[in-house]
Amino acid sequence: MTDVDLVAAVDAVVRPATAEDRAHAHRRLLDAGGEAVPALLRALAEGLAAEPIIETLGLLGDLRAVSPLRRMLRRSDADVACAAAKALGHIPHGAAVWALRDGLASPHQRVRIEALLSLAHHAASEETLLATQAEVTLLALAADDVAPLVEAILWRLAPRARDIAFAAALRTNPGIAVETALRHMRRQRTAQSAREVLRQPEALHPLIFLLNSETAADILPMLADIGLQLQAAGRGSPHDALADIVGILTNWYDPEEPELAAVVVEALQTVGDGALDLLQQRLIDADAEERPYILSLLHALGWDPAQDVEGLHHLLAIGAWERIAALGPAAIEPLIAELQSPDLERREAAAETLTRLGYDPDDRVVRYLLAAALGRWEALPRRDGAARAVLLTALAE
Repeated sequence: MTDVDLVAAVDAVVRPATAEDRAHAHRRLLDAGGEAVPALLRALAEGLAAEPIIETLGLLGDLRAVSPLRRMLRRSDADVACAAAKALGHIPHGAAVWALRDGLASPHQRVRIEALLSLAHHAASEETLLATQAEVTLLALAADDVAPLVEAILWRLAPRARDIAFAAALRTNPGIAVETALRHMRRQRTAQSAREVLRQPEALHPLIFLLNSETAADILPMLADIGLQLQAAGRGSPHDALADIVGILTNWYDPEEPELAAVVVEALQTVGDGALDLLQQRLIDADAEERPYILSLLHALGWDPAQDVEGLHHLLAIGAWERIAALGPAAIEPLIAELQSPDLERREAAAETLTRLGYDPDDRVVRYLLAAALGRWEALPRRDGAARAVLLTALAE
């Protein structure tokens, strides 16, 4: 392409022309590659229409354009500065990242946002040094820019760049970052993108903080997605945060509110086996008042207890004493614990089941509890302090 042709193409880009002519000239300049850069830079220096020239220089990705674009980035004209910030995002070089730092100091918020978007684009580069430099520069994100940045990344950036930018927003102001993404979950254009960024484990605590009756339907599924990631990262071993997530989901389960209960059940199903394991442990640790509630949730999850210790606690919770007796010695320890239940009928049933199993306790306190549950008061020595305590408890009931 001759110099004359290049000048003509630049002229067609910057001067009034039909959209078709401008697009054709633009393609010719891009096809010319590096050869077009000097002509474009001369036109920029001559003060011709800056924005289309800046856009073309950016798409060419030539290092020679960095310094002129940096000067444009410092201009007071916000439109020109925005175009320069966007163009620098297309030049894969550390010099472009360094130039974008000037954009972060702009008095115009939209210029700062454009510079941040370009930095996120570089941070997603496969070139490690460039990506690291850009990601570190993103740390200069100002708190006032978090909300508009999150709004922009949800529809303007590719997933990897978007996630990196959202992570920077979380570091700067996690509450505003998550709140903004939640708000955009309700908009069709950005709903899917917002859901994806909120799956980052770093969003967990801000999500929990924002959890209330109005946000539960949106936030609980996000907690489940994070729990699934934590479970995968832990190769199946329960993670402290996973336990917190399952605990929160469980606490929001209310069979009397079917819509919310369905959200909780679906969320726990998303977490999968990790949720079931933690719920079964909670069933084991639960008191008599909490057990029916945990069982209701386990049944809603389609849990079918096996004939093992966890299954035994399930059987205890529903009072399946015949099936418990069939388990033999494995049932003894949990049955002993039932001797101290506040429910008289459960104490009696547990004692009868222990008797059927031929259990003869060595521990005198257990022996007294067993005798009291069976109504064998004569077996309680009056001068034994432990026996008197059992008697007093029985009298109080």
